Amino acid sequence: MQIAPLLLALAGCSTGWNCDPDEEDFDVDEELTTADLDRIVADWGLESWDEVDCDTACRYAYAESRGWEMDSTTSCTLDLPVDEDNPGSVSCTGHGFEYFCEGRRPVAHVEEAAETPLAAMAHLEAASVDAFVELAAALEDAGADPSLVERCLAAAEDERNHASWLGRLAGVDPEGCTDKSNDLRALAIQNATEGCVHETFAALVGLERARRITDPRLKPIFLRIAQDELRHAQLAWDLHHWFSQRFDVEEVQAEALAALPARARSQALAIGEDPERYSALAGGLVAAIA
Repeated sequence: MQIAPLLLALAGCSTGWNCDPDEEDFDVDEELTTADLDRIVADWGLESWDEVDCDTACRYAYAESRGWEMDSTTSCTLDLPVDEDNPGSVSCTGHGFEYFCEGRRPVAHVEEAAETPLAAMAHLEAASVDAFVELAAALEDAGADPSLVERCLAAAEDERNHASWLGRLAGVDPEGCTDKSNDLRALAIQNATEGCVHETFAALVGLERARRITDPRLKPIFLRIAQDELRHAQLAWDLHHWFSQRFDVEEVQAEALAALPARARSQALAIGEDPERYSALAGGLVAAIA
């Protein structure tokens, strides 16, 4: 199954879906240290402090203080720090919105309580690293095509980056799942449900959010995350083809698809999203796959 055309089509919202995430006008006035500048340079791929402009510093400060994403600024003043003992500051106003993403859970994953939805997403991204690493190891042991193993390891690296980014935003050090599984049948079932159903739905949500962003500086960041998750969803379906030649997992996948709209509604309520929007997106995905 080719996932990209299907999800890209579904990500185009109908007028009744209320596709906008939660949003707000914000007012930020935060201290800016040399450590903050070093983190901005690293996160945005800049060469030095000299490349940090006011909007970038504002986006960083808003994300750190609120855990949301900046869409645009209406005013911005930046004073760079002199040294470790003389911090600077960023003061800005603008508009922001809430964003979450989540990845694939490994077989032995157990949900952990988190103080905020953003922290919960960071832990799920860290768990996704383990999920893809365990898949790669099991596939290699089973003599699977090396390209599938390599794609799993590449996906693990994507999720490692996502976990690091979200962890910093949430102020947590996300941890994964230490118990690994090499039970090939269990991994086949997990891929058919967690990968082909839940991860594919997460990719759809990510694409739909990225589509709504208009800020030309922010849009590439969200598109990169959405594109990562789209590749992971395609990997799940390619793995499903390989697993299906060895195990019968169609029934359990059908059950996961049937339960997806209700699960999406519960997920939306847990993170403060619109349950009708999530349920509608899930229903569209189920109809397209079935």
